[in-house]
Amino acid sequence: MIVHAAPWVVPVAAPPVRDGAVVLDGDRVVAVGTLADLRGMGEIEEHDGVLTPGFINAHTHLELSHLRVPGGQGLVPWIRRLMAARTPTDVEVARAAARGMAARGTVACVDISNDGSSRPLFAEARVEARVLHERIAPRGEPAPSPSTMMRGLTETPHAAYTCGLSALRTLAARNGGQLASIHVEEDPAEAAWLVDGVGPFADFLHERDALPSVGVPHSRPIEWLDSLGVLGAGTLLVHLTVADSDSLARAARRDCIAVLCPRSNQHIGGRLPPVDGIRAAGLRAAIGTDSLASCATLDVLGDVQLLARAGVDAAWLVRAATAGGADAMQAPQLGSLAIGKRPGLVALGDDARGLRDPIAWLAHEAADAPAWRIA
Repeated sequence: MIVHAAPWVVPVAAPPVRDGAVVLDGDRVVAVGTLADLRGMGEIEEHDGVLTPGFINAHTHLELSHLRVPGGQGLVPWIRRLMAARTPTDVEVARAAARGMAARGTVACVDISNDGSSRPLFAEARVEARVLHERIAPRGEPAPSPSTMMRGLTETPHAAYTCGLSALRTLAARNGGQLASIHVEEDPAEAAWLVDGVGPFADFLHERDALPSVGVPHSRPIEWLDSLGVLGAGTLLVHLTVADSDSLARAARRDCIAVLCPRSNQHIGGRLPPVDGIRAAGLRAAIGTDSLASCATLDVLGDVQLLARAGVDAAWLVRAATAGGADAMQAPQLGSLAIGKRPGLVALGDDARGLRDPIAWLAHEAADAPAWRIA
């Protein structure tokens, strides 16, 4: 066994420990406490920074890593640019992106895939991945037989404006009665289309001959999904950038998980998600980066930092990037330094001795600090 010691240990499931240590047997946590109490349990390895559980990116699209798409005018203009620029996955660029995630302390992620190419790349990088097969079917049921590369993956809809009523119900039925994940309430244009059938999405879908055969539901996105009975415990609601209080309350009643991608939201539409409303509703939360097409890096600490500097509580953010991500992954062994878990172990920073508040430092500064994945 190895006793990893540092000026600060942040277990997440317990308060920070000054002059702390984490004892690992391989990658399994055996003990967490002060170095004074644990030094006899094995060989000591000293670290100068802050020790944390591995971080979890709860929403990304690794296949888009070779793209950089300008934003700033809203979601529909951004989608148009993405579609014009998109080419097949550049495997070498995606491989480097996965390795870059691991190097910054990401140990797991929820990845949205259209071609299945991300699975082996995450395995190579030692990033545990829950890969979801994204479907688009605005006028009907998705194709019944995924390609060979996609077999074994959970199917999930892209969004309420790209999957019609039949498709949403079919995909929920294939996943035990509820959706695994969906992009939702990312931009005001989404509700304008679903409520009134107008706005940028009306034009976009008409141009592509993708108008739903059953018409628009005349409901906000989450209200509509809830009325279809396709939301449930653990459904990942990605973005929620413009969700109102009623929508957030509905999501909380269904025990969904809010997955926030603030840097992507800021890039595309100049907005940040309504964290105060999400917290007030009691929604569980996780942090994602979205793709390199709309975000500068795939390091979730960059998204934590943006929200922290906007005034969001540091402890809430650190939990969302670790234990909250474990909920999104459906992986209880991840997310906190607790006995019996295998959460990965990360060292951040190179001089933590003088820190008074390691959680505030993690939220506000760690995105700019060196990182080492230990286990």
